Order: sequence, then structure tokens, then C-alpha cells
Amino acid sequence: MLSRLRTLLLACLALPAAGCNTPTFPLDPPDFLGISIPIPPPSLTLAPVQDVDIQGDLGLSEPVPETLVYLYEHRGDRGYFVFASDAGQFTFNEIELDLTNNCMQVWFEEPGEDGRTSEDGFFKATIADDDQSIDFEKLNLGCG
Repeated sequence: MLSRLRTLLLACLALPAAGCNTPTFPLDPPDFLGISIPIPPPSLTLAPVQDVDIQGDLGLSEPVPETLVYLYEHRGDRGYFVFASDAGQFTFNEIELDLTNNCMQVWFEEPGEDGRTSEDGFFKATIADDDQSIDFEKLNLGCG
């Protein structure tokens, strides 16, 4: 990160005629707060493909109104988007998800010409030990 900032500053000094914008740093990806099944079956192991609701938060102290949150599920090759609330929270409803084989990529984009885009976050959902609920984990290396 420090080398990227140093490169940017050197480029600004080398091109004074072109002007230099204030450096912008990437925003952290949104975070998932929970994944739930509106009406879970008796056994998720026997019915692993479910329509789930995913709640999350942008993680910003002052979210920009009308920020769009995107979710792409790599294994099912489906994409979704929702608006975050003014408080920065969002919910994806009825996302079809195979709880034995999934990888979700999530990011947000602020509106307008100067709107910022977050980095990508990656998550995987699995069937919890109780066979009635869902565990999820953040993946550091993407959907490899």
C-alpha cells in the first residue's frame, strides 16, 4: 500500500502541468451480517439448494444515499443488486444458493460521477452442524 502511495505522489510531482487529484484509497468491501432461510426445511443436508436472505452493512460512518450493493454468486452464475439504506445496511431477499457449493462476491458503488467503488469481498455459506441454520465465512483469496 505504501509503495502504491509513493508511486502516486511521484507521478503527481512529475506531471505538474497536468494537475494532480488528491489520492483516493479503496473502500473496504461490504460485510455480511447474517444469512437466513425464511422457512427452513427439516434438513438442509437433504435440501441444500435454498432461497436465502442475506443481510449486510457497508461499514461506512456516512454512507452516500442510493449506493448500490452488488452480489454475484459464482457457482450459480447469478447476479443481484439492491440499494443500501441511508444507514448503510442492505438485504438481498430470496437468493437461490446451493449450500454445498457456492462462492459469493460482493461490492458496492456510490452514485454520481465522483462515486467510489469498494473492493470486492468474498463469502462462502455452508450448512451448520445443527442442519437447520447456515454458517458463513469470509474468504481471503476470492472464489478460486
